Amino acid sequence: MARRNSWGSLWATKTGLRQARLGVEALEDRTCPSAPQMFYSVAPLAGRMVSVTGQVLDERPEASSVSFGGVLNHSVVPGASGAFSFVAEASGAGWVTGSVLDDEGLTGVAPSFFLTGTPPAIQNLSISYGRPGTVILAGRVIDSAAAGLTVNFTGAATGSTTTDAQGWFSVTLTQAVPGEIEAKVFNAWGLGATGSVFSTNQPPVIATLDACRSTGNVWVFEGVVEDEEPEHCIVYFTGLPSLEGLTVPVDINGRYCLVVELAPGEEGTVLAIAYDSEGLASEVAEVLVDPT
Repeated sequence: MARRNSWGSLWATKTGLRQARLGVEALEDRTCPSAPQMFYSVAPLAGRMVSVTGQVLDERPEASSVSFGGVLNHSVVPGASGAFSFVAEASGAGWVTGSVLDDEGLTGVAPSFFLTGTPPAIQNLSISYGRPGTVILAGRVIDSAAAGLTVNFTGAATGSTTTDAQGWFSVTLTQAVPGEIEAKVFNAWGLGATGSVFSTNQPPVIATLDACRSTGNVWVFEGVVEDEEPEHCIVYFTGLPSLEGLTVPVDINGRYCLVVELAPGEEGTVLAIAYDSEGLASEVAEVLVDPT
């Protein structure tokens, strides 16, 4: 009996080993599917448009689906070779995530990519002067999509303008005080650029000078002075003996008026010059006095 038990145990042991070996062999013969892999690259185009190309590695890549998230929301089905490409608009600068799902429900995740555009640049920023108290600011914005961008100005003059199709801009603004004027622009990616110019105080301008005979030899000389602060300007007269050294203040609206009696037979060209509070002089204005 003991012998039979010994052989029985040995047979059972061998049987168990054989069954275990068959189980291992069966497991080794089964196919173990692997998750798909995905690679991609992103190239910026105009504005926030980007071109994406990539490759999916899988047994049947054409049966998989590629999805992008983050600032680039898009999906695409690769071809039989696994290649894919598309053009889409990003919502802005930020992270792009990519993943692929195959027909067996397995997922592959690609490394995230930080997407951003190229900052714009402000070139050829210049300042010139129009009427007193105004400045003309001009320049160009360099960007992959330069048309229609808003350029804002702060500092000694404030305002804004929009670039044309080539990125050029020009605007006339009121200058509050002399000083630095900063220009700032942001492109479609939210990336910005700045530039600055310095404005100076401009001399006044005698816009009009009229001479009108009142009664007898009494004449009225009047007109308008243009300046940032006309009420701080003074008009000086010369040209005729009776006017030599006479001055008249300018009011807040830029108007001035001088009433003077000329000597009998006095005639000729009257000259006027306006000076502002900083001593800047206007160009000479002229008017003819003809008693006849």
